[in-house]
Amino acid sequence: MKVFVNDTCLELFEGATVKDALNKYFTTVLKNEIKTSGRIADLIVSDNHGNRVMTDGSLSANDCIYIENNPGEKPLKDR
Repeated sequence: MKVFVNDTCLELFEGATVKDALNKYFTTVLKNEIKTSGRIADLIVSDNHGNRVMTDGSLSANDCIYIENNPGEKPLKDR
């Protein structure tokens, strides 16, 4: 199924979670693997309506999620 992370289309398996999408985004798009689930858990993620989503939440085809912050970096709005 296709999902979007920060407007980047990713192909994921049916039943994938937000965490699965984030892992694929970081390893394939940014080439920066997050090795611990603790760091993934620190991310603030929202859906296309601005609602916060949990990393263990399920995704459906064509869902869009956005990373609002990346630990250790300035918030996106302050860049």
